[in-house]
Amino acid sequence: MAGIEAYGVQAWEMGGLVALRCKISANPLHYTASVTSLAWQHAADYSLERRALQISEGVEYVGGIRWELAGTLLLVWIMCYFCIWKGVKWTGKAHAHIYSAVIGSPYKRVRRKLKLGNFYGVVYFTALFPYVLLTVLLIRGVTLPGAAEGIRFYISPNLSKLRESEVWIDAVTQIFFSYGLGLGTLVALGSYNKFTNNVYKDALIVCSVNSSTSVFAGFVIFSVVGFMAHEQQKPVAEVAASGPGLAFLAYPSAVLQLPGAPVWSCLFFLMLLCIGLDSQFCTMEGFVTAMVDEWPQLLRRRKEIFIAIVCFLSYLVGLSCISEGVFIFNIIQWTPIKYLDYEYPWWSHFLGWITALSSMLCIPGYMIYIWMKTPGDLAMKIKLLVRIEDDVAALRDKMSGVSPEITSI
Repeated sequence: MAGIEAYGVQAWEMGGLVALRCKISANPLHYTASVTSLAWQHAADYSLERRALQISEGVEYVGGIRWELAGTLLLVWIMCYFCIWKGVKWTGKAHAHIYSAVIGSPYKRVRRKLKLGNFYGVVYFTALFPYVLLTVLLIRGVTLPGAAEGIRFYISPNLSKLRESEVWIDAVTQIFFSYGLGLGTLVALGSYNKFTNNVYKDALIVCSVNSSTSVFAGFVIFSVVGFMAHEQQKPVAEVAASGPGLAFLAYPSAVLQLPGAPVWSCLFFLMLLCIGLDSQFCTMEGFVTAMVDEWPQLLRRRKEIFIAIVCFLSYLVGLSCISEGVFIFNIIQWTPIKYLDYEYPWWSHFLGWITALSSMLCIPGYMIYIWMKTPGDLAMKIKLLVRIEDDVAALRDKMSGVSPEITSI
């Protein structure tokens, strides 16, 4: 009788690694078996890909909705709704209550109120807590074996990469996403400032803090990536793969090395939740503010209902991104799509381009709309569309002590 070969997945963990695709050769005549090949995967990778995402075989196999993710996504959108339905001022209070419920009364003694323009945003712990946790993770990360290799990989420049267009595209994408440029978020939040507020000073502070935070977080990530590479006996370049799962691989690996890991894990994912909510409700605030200002008579008195409808529709769209795997999530990227070693078919590339252009075409589409709506000839349209609105010009003159007559064109 011939020998039997089988492939299995070993569910147990050894030294932070999980055994995958174990090729077992068995001889039933002699009751012997041997493992002829063995592939290992880090426990964090295994938990993300096999348990949370349940990656399918390909983009054509969408699979069912991950109901655990659907429930958490619904919870996040409900929290987002209650964060913005009463305006930006109430949002900071919502974050404060979340932290107070988790941390307790000692937190109440350290909260303080920050004045943002002409309203008080009660941000309390939200802005400072991520820095405290990142500092703790950095202190622990640099003491792990292999951390020096990861940091050396992070700070060692590879100037040849500057010749690659993808590097510049990724850099621009990061800047636009990080600062929220072109999304209306900064305009919406800036509308709460006083007219005489020093926006140049605010811009310099925001840019400096944002870039410094990115560099600081890079040290935290790559110290842990070096540790993961040391564990897996792989080069740092192979472990430091970009993607949405990096925050769920590098940071949890560092948290597990801390005393009282479950407590730190809860605080870490609480931090991720609040950071994600910050980005989510700021983006929603930009859209909602623009719509309400465009049609104030229709939407201002029904703002809570309008926000609820927008959040519900956004939740329905988000359900397509929480099926088995992250293939549909990656289709949103406008660059040629690739997840690990899986190559997407041509039609998914086409779908990705259509999805990306759907947001980009809003800007020229609105330009064409407002151009067709504006009366007059070519010169008159240009003169009307590039001028400052009368109410803004009048307010600026009033603040400067000048009272010129306002004439309509």
